[in-house]
Amino acid sequence: MGLSQKAIEEFKKIYSQEIEENISDEKAKELGENLLELFKIIYRPVPRDIKDSREKKDNKTGQLR
Repeated sequence: MGLSQKAIEEFKKIYSQEIEENISDEKAKELGENLLELFKIIYRPVPRDIKDSREKKDNKTGQLR
């Protein structure tokens, strides 16, 4: 997966504003792709069976378990 030149430029701009350091296109591409990969790993839909079990209410208290 590759980032477009526009995405690289935008990443460089944000990086520069937040970290106060300029980076090369190559470094921005590497960091941007790593960030996207991290989001792919951590941002996954909750499986339906887990979601349903967490949303069930306790019959006695009416509280979510």
